[in-house]
Amino acid sequence: MVKGKIQAAAPLGLAGVIVPFALAVSSCQGGGATSSALASAAVQSTQLRSIPVNFDFVTSVYGSAIVREGDYSSPNTQVVPWTGYWFPKRKKEMFMPDPATGELSPLQRYDQWARRVKGVDSHAADIEAQAYDPDAEAWEGLCNAWSSASIQEPAPMDDAVVDGVPFRAADLKALLIKTYDGPPQGFTQYGQRFQGTYGDDFLDLYPDQFHRFLQVQLFDKAQPFVMDKDAGVEVWNVPVFAAESRVSGDPADPHVMHVTTWVTFANFVYSFDYNGGTQPVTIEYFYDLFGNRLADGSFEVHSGFWTGDSLENHPDFVTVLPSNARRQSYNTGLKSEWVDEIVAAAMAGRTTTSPEN
Repeated sequence: MVKGKIQAAAPLGLAGVIVPFALAVSSCQGGGATSSALASAAVQSTQLRSIPVNFDFVTSVYGSAIVREGDYSSPNTQVVPWTGYWFPKRKKEMFMPDPATGELSPLQRYDQWARRVKGVDSHAADIEAQAYDPDAEAWEGLCNAWSSASIQEPAPMDDAVVDGVPFRAADLKALLIKTYDGPPQGFTQYGQRFQGTYGDDFLDLYPDQFHRFLQVQLFDKAQPFVMDKDAGVEVWNVPVFAAESRVSGDPADPHVMHVTTWVTFANFVYSFDYNGGTQPVTIEYFYDLFGNRLADGSFEVHSGFWTGDSLENHPDFVTVLPSNARRQSYNTGLKSEWVDEIVAAAMAGRTTTSPEN
């Protein structure tokens, strides 16, 4: 691909309304592709409307996309998200000892530290156990929390003994992830989650809005973001940090641009003990942009439509995380500031060498 930058129109001001929200629960399993019948019905319903429900949300904030023919690559982001475990809700690694080795869980180690250092019986592991649901959907887990943590927090890579309590690197990551599973404040979502209910629009997030979002978030700001990478009912949040686009004009219609975009994200893993680097995965999206040629040869986008395989497989919504986002856990025994204290001590080497028995 030719290194370059998607040309972006100047922002038109914050005309849109930004609302705080909680990231949807996430899936990290394979499968779950949307049926062709569902996609066809969504296509037909959208073709009957001249203006989609939330068509201009991204562009109401940042203005319309301006594009030119060519190949473009986003610059390096300020942060590269880390690959992590997604903690399926059906499993007990977060709060129960390993049945094979007897190793304590992350929350049990946290409880030990809270009792030893803060003089508090935090009961975080017990609280988590009470919320355990063996009948949860197979796709439910903490991909939302992992995606957010991997963007906002450096990855602990070394085991450490903090104030006499041993923490594996996997424990430290788990605790950071858990601090992002509650309702954050200040996060901004573009696109509506598809839940398969009446009134939901399967084709949202629309490709013209997605393209404009990429222009701003990756090509201009070089900031990673969270994306639900599939349009179905299940939510598969992943942390995106790179994109490339190929834009070509239609030879027969000057009002159409054909686009292929490759989006790269840090992948999840199925192993709690994974402690390697970022595993990048790239996914391909196809769409057409509709609009008008401008006098300077550029193209002003008015709307868009998913094409090819992307009619069924396209992003559902995207999320921007501010650097100062407040976060909390649904587990009332877990304090984010205490987790930060533990992780900071571990990563700075301010540790002791005599673990608590």
